[in-house]
Amino acid sequence: MSTSRSHKDPEVITKFLDWLDETAPPTDEAEGRRSKRYRYRAGFEVELLLPSGRVRHKVPSRNLNRHGASFLLGQFVYPGTICQIHLVNLKKQRQTVTARVVRCRYLEGSSTLHEVGVHFIEPIDVDSLIDVVGSLKEKPLFSSLADDPEMSELIDQFVKDLSGKVGELKNSFAQHDYEMLSRIARMLKGGAGTYGFQPITDAAAEVEKAISENLDESGIRVQLDELIRICTSARSAT
Repeated sequence: MSTSRSHKDPEVITKFLDWLDETAPPTDEAEGRRSKRYRYRAGFEVELLLPSGRVRHKVPSRNLNRHGASFLLGQFVYPGTICQIHLVNLKKQRQTVTARVVRCRYLEGSSTLHEVGVHFIEPIDVDSLIDVVGSLKEKPLFSSLADDPEMSELIDQFVKDLSGKVGELKNSFAQHDYEMLSRIARMLKGGAGTYGFQPITDAAAEVEKAISENLDESGIRVQLDELIRICTSARSAT
């Protein structure tokens, strides 16, 4: 199996991705889509199952939903080609999806770039990737201790655990369990600074304060959304 990277100048890639978004139909309903489509610029690996063998590409991605995805590739690929797409969630767990190419069009003026659309053989659980999609819109948050080799593994574990903490925060709020919500926020407030994530400490303190001051649900939600936003932007040290 060979591996290649569909690469160009990052500015060129972004230019074509933005152009595709700008010229796309204004609504998913206009295209008769069965599920919401998410802008997804994280990129992923695509393994094409060709008669000559398996060829793996690291590609810039455009969007995805439960039933398919769109990405850029530096070559033409025939519709009907089977491929495997390797997605990664915030826990760094790989999710491999089998798909079929449904379209491949040359992007005029790009030299070699093609936009490829694929249909997943089985629908995927987009919820496991939504936090990734959301976090990509935010400026990445790196630990102030990331350069300390003795802290790197601890920081990585803390970031890995954050996904579970975000889930606990959401569940506690949904169940109106403000005691538990305050407890989780207090834990984050005390621990995040230790690993060099002061913004998380500050945001967690605001959630705890909102609860202690008996703010209404909407008041707590504002602070909670900010904490979740910052948590999902945190990145590991390695």
